Amino acid sequence: RRAYRGHIIHSLDIQIDPATSMPVATWEFSYDGAEEKSPIRFGSLVVLGSPRDALTNMDDLLVRFTSQVQKSNATKEGEPINIFLINFDSPSVSPGSEEEKNFVSRATSALQSRNLVLRNQCGLRTLNLLLNQAPQNPRMFSFNYCENYAEDPLRRDMRTSFPYLL
Repeated sequence: RRAYRGHIIHSLDIQIDPATSMPVATWEFSYDGAEEKSPIRFGSLVVLGSPRDALTNMDDLLVRFTSQVQKSNATKEGEPINIFLINFDSPSVSPGSEEEKNFVSRATSALQSRNLVLRNQCGLRTLNLLLNQAPQNPRMFSFNYCENYAEDPLRRDMRTSFPYLL
């Protein structure tokens, strides 16, 4: 039997980042029904203008993320537990296009070259890149710790919770 459970949100903060003038949301959460066993996890959503902004400023983004994560909340039993979402305000790339392949390749290279920082300092279990395509839902690309921060094409364009419900 599969069930979807909500999370307990312990804190939520939404601000405008003075460096980028774009919104940033941060939150702390734990799993419902297992408060005593579930560690406090950290999540952040950053809005940027374009994928190029993220790839050229990845180190700054990770430093900001790491500064917000308390070291005790980076991992549980050696496994990363936090999530980071980067939303791009620029238009999306077409599914299956050469532009999409280049985007995924550049993102994978940028993330895998920072593997140890993502895993040990940020405690990132999942990093999601969202490409805006209003009025439709954004395109979603998931880069997971268990795949060495390579994009999982099976999860492409799925909301982050969907693969666990299938």
